[in-house]
Amino acid sequence: MNRVLQKLREVAMRRTACLDDEEFLLRGLWRVDHRCRPNREERLLNFSFVMAQTEHQGCSYADFGSVDIARYADEFIGKDARFIECTDPSMEIALLDTVYAGIKEPVDVVHDLQGRLSAKAVRRAELVGDEVMALLEETSGRRVANVGVIGNYVAELQRRGVEIVATDYDPILIQDGINGVPVLHGDQTPAIVEAADVALVCGETLINGSLDDVLDAARRGGTRLIVYAVTGAHFAHEYCRIFGIDTVIAEPQPQYLFQGTTRLGILHAKTL
Repeated sequence: MNRVLQKLREVAMRRTACLDDEEFLLRGLWRVDHRCRPNREERLLNFSFVMAQTEHQGCSYADFGSVDIARYADEFIGKDARFIECTDPSMEIALLDTVYAGIKEPVDVVHDLQGRLSAKAVRRAELVGDEVMALLEETSGRRVANVGVIGNYVAELQRRGVEIVATDYDPILIQDGINGVPVLHGDQTPAIVEAADVALVCGETLINGSLDDVLDAARRGGTRLIVYAVTGAHFAHEYCRIFGIDTVIAEPQPQYLFQGTTRLGILHAKTL
C-alpha cells in the first residue's frame, strides 16, 4: 500500500471540501513523451509526463509512453478531479496534484529560471546544491544519497566536495554510473538513505510507493530529506507538515526543459 499517496488523498478531500467545485472540474489531459539530454553532465531523460488540467494543472512523470490518455479522456473530462478513481498511479498523482494546486499556499522562496535549456539545467542544480549544503551544515555531515539520479545534481555536489551515493532503476545508469559516480540498484535505496546525512529524493518515488520506504529509512537513520518534485509539485506543504520532509523543491510545469520562465518554489519545514 502506498501510504503517502493514500494520506495525500484523504487530506485533499478535507482541505477542499468548502472550496468551489468549479475549480476542480477536469478540463484537459495531456501526455508529453520526451527523450532529452540537456547538457553533457545529464543522463538521457527518456520519460513521459502526464498533466491534468482544471483551472490549475498538476503533473506526474511516467515511463515513456506508458499512460494511455485516450483511454481516460472521454470518461474523465468534465468530472470533478477529486472524485475520479484511477488505477494508473501516474494519472492518479497528476489528478491529485491539480487538486492541491487549487489550494494555493505560499512557499518560502521563489526562483525564476530563464535562458537556454543548458543554462537553466546548471542553475537549477546550483539551487538544489545550496539546499543540500544548508542541511549538511546543520548535521555536520558530508554523506548525500541521490535517489532518482539527476546528472547535473550529482556533478554539482561533486564540485562541492560531498560524498555522494546514487540509486536508480535505470539499467544503463547502474551499469555505467554517471559523472564518475557509481549508481546502485534502486532496491538498495533504504540502506543508502539510512546511512546518509542528507537524502536528495526525486518526487517520482511517490509513483511506485518507494517514498514510503525512504521515509522509514530516514527515520531510522536520522537522515535529513529533500524532495525535488516535478511529479506532485503541489504536495510540498503536506510533505513537510505531515511526513517530516525538511525541504521541498517544487517545479510545476513548465519545467526547465522548455523555453521561457521556469519557476522553482522552495519550502522548508522549519518555517511552517
